[in-house]
Amino acid sequence: MALALAACAGPSEPARPVGEAPLLKRPKRSKPVKKERRMAPGNAKLEATDRNKADAVFHANVITLEEGNPRAQSVAVADGQIVYVGDRAGAGAWIDEDTVVHDWGQATMYPGFVDAHGHVMSLGASLSRLDLSGARSSKQLVKRVQAWAAAHPGGWILGRGWDQNDWKKKRFPTRARLDKVTPNRPVALRRIDGHAMLVNGKALQIAGITKDTPDPQGGRILRDPKTGEATGVLIDKATDLVANSIPPVDQRARRAHADKAVERLLTHGVTSIHDAGTADADLSTFEAMAQEGALRVRIYAMIDAGAEAGVRMLQWPPRVGLYDHRLTVRAVKLFADGALGSRGAWLTDDYSDDPGNKGLRLTAPSELMARARLAHEQGYQVAIHAIGDAASRTALNTYEAVFARVLAKAHAAQPRPRLEHAQVVDPDDRMRMAAMKVVASMQPTHATSDMDWAEQRLGPRRVQWAYAWKSMIEHGVPTAFGSDCPVESSAPLLGIHAAVTRQDRKGKPKKGWTAKERVSVKQAVQAYTMGAAWAAFEEDIRGTIAVGKLGDFTVLDRDILKIRPRKLLKTKVVATVVGGVVEHSTL
Repeated sequence: MALALAACAGPSEPARPVGEAPLLKRPKRSKPVKKERRMAPGNAKLEATDRNKADAVFHANVITLEEGNPRAQSVAVADGQIVYVGDRAGAGAWIDEDTVVHDWGQATMYPGFVDAHGHVMSLGASLSRLDLSGARSSKQLVKRVQAWAAAHPGGWILGRGWDQNDWKKKRFPTRARLDKVTPNRPVALRRIDGHAMLVNGKALQIAGITKDTPDPQGGRILRDPKTGEATGVLIDKATDLVANSIPPVDQRARRAHADKAVERLLTHGVTSIHDAGTADADLSTFEAMAQEGALRVRIYAMIDAGAEAGVRMLQWPPRVGLYDHRLTVRAVKLFADGALGSRGAWLTDDYSDDPGNKGLRLTAPSELMARARLAHEQGYQVAIHAIGDAASRTALNTYEAVFARVLAKAHAAQPRPRLEHAQVVDPDDRMRMAAMKVVASMQPTHATSDMDWAEQRLGPRRVQWAYAWKSMIEHGVPTAFGSDCPVESSAPLLGIHAAVTRQDRKGKPKKGWTAKERVSVKQAVQAYTMGAAWAAFEEDIRGTIAVGKLGDFTVLDRDILKIRPRKLLKTKVVATVVGGVVEHSTL
């Protein structure tokens, strides 16, 4: 059944440089609406005839998030689209011998959860490589590397997940221990946030990094204060010096990573994800999966336009609703700064625990402006990674300049620019975000991961501005929640728990960290559904359970709108439905 969301057509496609992945093909047309099926707006019940039959009917405790009809008992889906929302009796008219009926009793169905900021290929890669999350010291990290090396002989040792803030001394590691256990194999280990990398001497040698190598623009090579030699830790764009020396992932491995990521997302109840930084090769993989019917979650791709390859991708117009809305390419991602944990977030004033350091400006304001303008002129939504308050302000200044004419027109189509992370935002800038309808794309579990050291970085005044999703919502800033996987778990339930309690999984601190920023369970669920839909221009096809919208649902073993917040961690995803098809189920 065709939806009212057409693929953007553009001019004839320019020739692509030799060696680049093939361009996405023109979108296939959706199936035509059957003339016999009469659609009604909103949640209105449909009068069925003998030909009004559904492919699937779901009986459950249905939370629609629709104001006029917040709860229902049954939902019917045909051709991937919702055709009925109402009681069980009415659903019977949509059932014939070919209809698949799922009776899930008191399990609770919600609109499909959307991860508004994640990294699909990085998630899949992290499931295939050395996992360093939870390592409690640099010594433990090295032991994991040693064990991995023994089990996987030959080639680069790649891993991710270490966090020096979890260690007793909270200091960056060095390559000394790595060089002892892996002297002849290159090692590259991403920090949990992806904005720093620990490498050994062999990797430095391959990359040609010596004591005389200058810091790249937007990056930093940490050095021994006595000798000037690289310690093995690279920050932000300095990581590219080694990353560019690592053999590229072949198509077979890339596909394996994507398949693993999709499976993980489905088990967590994610029906759609905004892929924050999509490379050309990633798009080719996603399209191949969609053509085979293997893209079992929907992907809203943000082209990584921080690199020249990403800028070249902007030669082609946005593509919306490809493959029955499995793949959309209509946003770009730019970088204003790095991450707080590695002191790469760009702050207006010095770090409280590192005087003289304001972090890293990854893109010059003039370049940020030029790339944002190019993307906007090509019809793309613009999303800027901004964690520090200086980065956030620079991003907002960019938006004011680029979108000035559009924002001044009362009836113009709004561009819906985004701040990805929006972790430390000056209260005055929240008002600017509300006025421009800038999306605050936030990840609640970042707060509970960072709370033990965030005040050390920011000090007592600025920390009150940090991870402030309730303040965003109260100021009228459009807010969408995500995970930033694989930096954090891709499970929305963990994000909802963090947003509602501002506690870790052990229930600490008892009253919640900066508890004034807690939100209700309903607000958190809305940010993972309605808010994420609006952030992607998809409010007409997702975000609530209503006739005419996509048949995407997340089914939980309980109604989380009625339980105490501490029970959120005990809640289980029992089914994930995409386009009316049960893609994951434990029922």
